[in-house]
Amino acid sequence: MKKNTEDVDVMVTLELADGSMQDCEILAVYDVEETGYTYIALLPVDANGTAFDEDEVYLYRYFEEGSSYRIENIETDEEEQAAAAGYASLQ
Repeated sequence: MKKNTEDVDVMVTLELADGSMQDCEILAVYDVEETGYTYIALLPVDANGTAFDEDEVYLYRYFEEGSSYRIENIETDEEEQAAAAGYASLQ
Protein backbone atom coordinates (compact mmCIF):
# COMPACT_ATOMS: atom_id res chain seq x y z
CA MET A 1 0.00 0.00 0.00
CA LYS A 2 1.07 3.53 -0.57
CA LYS A 3 0.01 6.49 1.47
CA ASN A 4 0.05 10.19 0.66
CA THR A 5 2.87 11.22 2.97
CA GLU A 6 3.37 14.81 1.91
CA ASP A 7 3.10 17.15 4.86
CA VAL A 8 0.73 19.58 3.13
CA ASP A 9 -3.04 19.88 3.12
CA VAL A 10 -4.20 19.17 -0.39
CA MET A 11 -7.79 20.01 -1.23
CA VAL A 12 -10.09 18.96 -4.03
CA THR A 13 -13.63 20.02 -4.86
CA LEU A 14 -16.17 17.33 -5.74
CA GLU A 15 -19.35 17.86 -7.69
CA LEU A 16 -21.94 15.73 -5.93
CA ALA A 17 -24.85 13.90 -7.57
CA ASP A 18 -27.24 16.74 -6.66
CA GLY A 19 -25.01 19.28 -8.44
CA SER A 20 -23.67 20.85 -5.24
CA MET A 21 -19.96 21.30 -4.65
CA GLN A 22 -18.05 19.84 -1.68
CA ASP A 23 -14.50 20.75 -0.67
CA CYS A 24 -12.48 17.81 0.65
CA GLU A 25 -9.05 17.31 2.14
CA ILE A 26 -7.05 14.43 0.66
CA LEU A 27 -6.23 12.06 3.51
CA ALA A 28 -4.53 9.22 1.64
CA VAL A 29 -3.95 7.57 -1.71
CA TYR A 30 -3.41 3.83 -1.36
CA ASP A 31 -3.51 0.51 -3.20
CA VAL A 32 -5.66 -2.47 -2.28
CA GLU A 33 -4.15 -5.67 -3.62
CA GLU A 34 -7.43 -7.57 -3.27
CA THR A 35 -9.21 -5.35 -5.82
CA GLY A 36 -6.25 -4.27 -7.94
CA TYR A 37 -7.31 -0.62 -7.64
CA THR A 38 -5.82 2.50 -6.13
CA TYR A 39 -8.15 4.50 -3.88
CA ILE A 40 -8.31 8.03 -2.52
CA ALA A 41 -9.71 8.90 0.91
CA LEU A 42 -11.30 12.35 1.15
CA LEU A 43 -12.50 14.23 4.23
CA PRO A 44 -15.38 16.67 3.59
CA VAL A 45 -14.62 20.15 4.98
CA ASP A 46 -16.35 23.51 5.20
CA ALA A 47 -15.17 26.74 3.57
CA ASN A 48 -12.64 27.24 6.40
CA GLY A 49 -11.12 23.78 5.94
CA THR A 50 -12.70 22.38 9.11
CA ALA A 51 -14.00 18.83 8.90
CA PHE A 52 -17.74 18.38 9.30
CA ASP A 53 -17.27 14.95 10.86
CA GLU A 54 -13.84 13.33 11.31
CA ASP A 55 -15.44 9.89 10.91
CA GLU A 56 -17.07 10.65 7.54
CA VAL A 57 -14.54 9.79 4.84
CA TYR A 58 -15.37 9.49 1.16
CA LEU A 59 -13.60 6.67 -0.72
CA TYR A 60 -13.20 6.61 -4.50
CA ARG A 61 -11.18 4.72 -7.08
CA TYR A 62 -8.20 6.87 -8.08
CA PHE A 63 -6.39 6.97 -11.43
CA GLU A 64 -3.36 9.10 -12.30
CA GLU A 65 -3.32 10.31 -15.89
CA GLY A 66 -0.08 12.12 -16.64
CA SER A 67 -0.04 15.27 -14.53
CA SER A 68 -3.73 15.01 -13.67
CA TYR A 69 -6.01 12.47 -12.08
CA ARG A 70 -9.57 11.19 -12.16
CA ILE A 71 -11.75 9.46 -9.61
CA GLU A 72 -14.58 6.96 -10.03
CA ASN A 73 -17.29 5.73 -7.73
CA ILE A 74 -16.83 2.35 -6.08
CA GLU A 75 -19.33 0.01 -7.69
CA THR A 76 -20.08 -2.78 -5.21
CA ASP A 77 -20.49 -3.30 -1.48
CA GLU A 78 -17.65 -5.84 -1.55
CA GLU A 79 -15.29 -3.36 -3.14
CA GLU A 80 -16.39 -0.65 -0.67
CA GLN A 81 -15.57 -3.00 2.21
CA ALA A 82 -12.14 -3.80 0.74
CA ALA A 83 -11.38 -0.10 0.17
CA ALA A 84 -12.51 0.75 3.72
CA ALA A 85 -10.37 -2.04 5.19
CA GLY A 86 -7.38 -0.79 3.21
CA TYR A 87 -7.89 2.73 4.53
CA ALA A 88 -8.34 1.47 8.11
CA SER A 89 -5.04 -0.40 7.86
CA LEU A 90 -3.28 2.94 7.27
CA GLN A 91 -4.51 4.36 10.58
